Amino acid sequence: MILACSAASTLNSEMVWSAFGSLAPLCLTPIFTAIATVPAARLQLAQRWSVITTGRTAAALAGTSAGVAVALMTSSIVGATLALLLSEAIFAAHTYLGARAVPPVSNPEMATGAVRAFLPMVCYSILGWGQGQMDRVLVGAFSGTASLGNLTVASSVARSAGDAVAASQANVLRVDLNHTQGADSAVREIVARSLRSSYWLCAATIIATIGATYFIVRPLLGASWELALAIVPILVLTTIPSAISWSAAPVHVHRGTAKRAMIAPSVGIVFAPVVAYLSTSGLELAAWAILAREMVLAITQVTLMGRAAPWGQVIPGFAATLALSAALLTLPT
Repeated sequence: MILACSAASTLNSEMVWSAFGSLAPLCLTPIFTAIATVPAARLQLAQRWSVITTGRTAAALAGTSAGVAVALMTSSIVGATLALLLSEAIFAAHTYLGARAVPPVSNPEMATGAVRAFLPMVCYSILGWGQGQMDRVLVGAFSGTASLGNLTVASSVARSAGDAVAASQANVLRVDLNHTQGADSAVREIVARSLRSSYWLCAATIIATIGATYFIVRPLLGASWELALAIVPILVLTTIPSAISWSAAPVHVHRGTAKRAMIAPSVGIVFAPVVAYLSTSGLELAAWAILAREMVLAITQVTLMGRAAPWGQVIPGFAATLALSAALLTLPT
């Protein structure tokens, strides 16, 4: 019995160290993300979008290629974590070298506004992160690890590209707003123009994600992940309201009302128990709850923009999301 306990202890220790080694790259990833932050901001301010786009694309391709190779050789999760680490490291190096050619910009007024908005935007980011983590914790507690795993995979497949579109749009919008000193009407027109452009990207993202899910991801993962992939078409519809929500933060910072940005993710956290409870009756209901939450968050963020809110472009986005949702509901299961 002593030998059996010793063997079990050794096995558990090996499993812990193996898991730690597989996840270790994730501990280093935020370091490179932080290194890239200031150079990327300088490139954005200088309108050097080609440098950022080239760097991000090259980093993603290189990291994914290396990650796939490692995953095939080791058959472990270390491939995925290494891919993320390499992508961020390559992007950090690329932006650092690219920003060296950009002269520093001295704008005291802009710097003062950035410092004033720093703490509210940090809180905004933490609340957004907490919203996602609360979903995972409660779904795991209410419905078990199997449902948690399915929801995590579905969210990753459905939202990765959409979140990238929303983040890119917000970055471009932030720079455009920095170059205007106009009233709310000017801000409203800039945001409306940004949303018009992003809707085309959102549509392309939705189509590409659904197509890739059915023709690429599903054959690769097999029938065991069918439950997760079945809710991807629902979750991918969050692309449109997410693009609307993400456009609000730069507006709040520009208008000096950064504290308002924290309200929407606070509301989003309240939805987490609802998502978890509905997951006990099926992940499809949880997915619809997540989509409804994103719609509520978008409405909240736009309302908080005040007179700068571009309702003329927001309403068509909501209408498109509702129309696509109705179309999904009418499809046979």
